[in-house]
Amino acid sequence: MPPLQIAMHANATAICSDKDRKMARKGTHNQTISGIVVPSQWDDTGKITGLTIQSFNENEYLVESRKIGKDLNSLLHKKVEVTGRVKEHLDGKKTIRIQAFRPMGTDNCGF
Repeated sequence: MPPLQIAMHANATAICSDKDRKMARKGTHNQTISGIVVPSQWDDTGKITGLTIQSFNENEYLVESRKIGKDLNSLLHKKVEVTGRVKEHLDGKKTIRIQAFRPMGTDNCGF
């Protein structure tokens, strides 16, 4: 790289906060996972604003907020199979941008 680009890159790295470094991506890939839809964030009035897929292999995937992700609200506490773009962050957290999903049966997992 030309020296100017290296200097700009070094400067940009220097101003990153610890939080930014922790949330840096470790890897991104497409994946199909099975699990249970659970709420993970609420607003001040108690309305659900974020969802997580608790997978059957004990991983947790925060659903990126997009229309298809919001459609999961009707499947709270239900078993689902979701396919999407998984991002693994350096701090170990995972997010998923859901491309497709389907319910897996009719039971409510007892929640």
